[in-house]
Amino acid sequence: MASQLPVECLNDIIEYLEEDKFSLRSCLLVNRLWCTVAVRTLWRNVWNIEYFVPYRRYVPLSILGTLILCLSIDSKNLLKINGISIPTPPSNLPLFNYTSFIKVLVFSKIDKIIEDALIILQINTSNSIHLISQELLKDFMNQISSLKILKYDLLIYPKITQNIPFVSFPGAKDCLTDILEFKCCSNIYPKHIYQLSQISHNIQTLSITLDNNVSNGLKDLISSQGHLKSLGLKVKNNGYLIDIIPILTKHCNTLMRLHVYTADVDTTLSFVSSFRNLQELVISTPHIHNELQHIVLPSLQVFKIPYVLNPNTTKVLMKFLENNGKNLVDLSINHYMDKSLGLSVIQYCPNLKNLVIIIKKNDLDTLKNIFNSCQYLESLKIWCGGDCIDENEMLNIVAKYSPKNFSKLKIGSSKQSKLLPKELESFFSSWEERIPQKSLILNVTGYCGFDRNEKNITIIEKYKKLGIIKEFKTEAYDAKRYLYN
Repeated sequence: MASQLPVECLNDIIEYLEEDKFSLRSCLLVNRLWCTVAVRTLWRNVWNIEYFVPYRRYVPLSILGTLILCLSIDSKNLLKINGISIPTPPSNLPLFNYTSFIKVLVFSKIDKIIEDALIILQINTSNSIHLISQELLKDFMNQISSLKILKYDLLIYPKITQNIPFVSFPGAKDCLTDILEFKCCSNIYPKHIYQLSQISHNIQTLSITLDNNVSNGLKDLISSQGHLKSLGLKVKNNGYLIDIIPILTKHCNTLMRLHVYTADVDTTLSFVSSFRNLQELVISTPHIHNELQHIVLPSLQVFKIPYVLNPNTTKVLMKFLENNGKNLVDLSINHYMDKSLGLSVIQYCPNLKNLVIIIKKNDLDTLKNIFNSCQYLESLKIWCGGDCIDENEMLNIVAKYSPKNFSKLKIGSSKQSKLLPKELESFFSSWEERIPQKSLILNVTGYCGFDRNEKNITIIEKYKKLGIIKEFKTEAYDAKRYLYN
């Protein structure tokens, strides 16, 4: 049956499995056609493999061994001369040129995989890691025809690969010319960044951690991009940000997505107003200055604040929504949605499709009014329990007042759920009677845990079989993921 699949269909299946590396590996074993298609996807970002479980501990050694097998004879001999012996697959020649399939390089993960492999082999010296990294990077620059993502990130440890002059290696120009996504820190090697600025002018997504003075090389890199669409800034000192604002605003016509993360309460946001075509804005900061209320972004569709904000933020957010709420389709606010802020959502955000909110206990009218006003709403993520809205009351409102296109509910809680099986059953029964009928996607996160009750599980399975529940899943609480997804 597998051999009868059209190649286009097979490609779609394999692409769907890109994040599931171990299923991709199984696809290699179906037949040669499946192997040929799957191997390209598997090796596109081979660094993104989780192996921190006992039965996967040899994964880094397997990856490194395969890459060593693809090295030139000169590189293999150099490792051998230096007493570095890495087991490789039994074939003298690799079945594929695996290196050529790589489209993503993450320097910190390259170091980590090398280090973990050497620990297994009981070879654990910085010199060995450096030499292997150097020869691999030479091969990457020579064999990868068009790299798409480069994460030149500098972690505290390990940090071996970052000081290797990879941009000077043969083939680097062809390899690095068409990078679409680049990530780095401002304290990374300035000479390497300057060299990169002379080669890579097509970066669309740029992420920078501002943890030191910004080098002229990094400024040149930012300035030389012609089609920058997405910018992420992690600001550790407002002075570093101020230094590059004139360069950032050169991209005011192309930038559509901006994320700013900072723990510095003095971080300025006034520069955001320069990006008139911005469609997505995410601000993670402990203190939003009044300047946010003066920012007008006519094309803004996504606005998220994934942080616990100070209590004086409400008025600023209300004014911001008044200025920018008309076109918003996705709104996430990690701040209690009191009546005044809720009223701003109701008045100024009629086109919302996705909403993440926290509503205080007993403030049921705010949720009812949001549902009545936001008739395009499809998805809600809401915190329940404790000082937040009661689960059962929230479910009753969702069943009765949510608009006709609504079909996805995510519930978070820091407390153990008090929802009774009969209350859960009542909610699903009410949902079943809705017209038009839409199957529900239900997610619970944090300590909500009503799925731990066997009777609740029985009820959930019953309504899944009836088609009332399209999907049900649970996940551990992650503040960033909860607000972004």
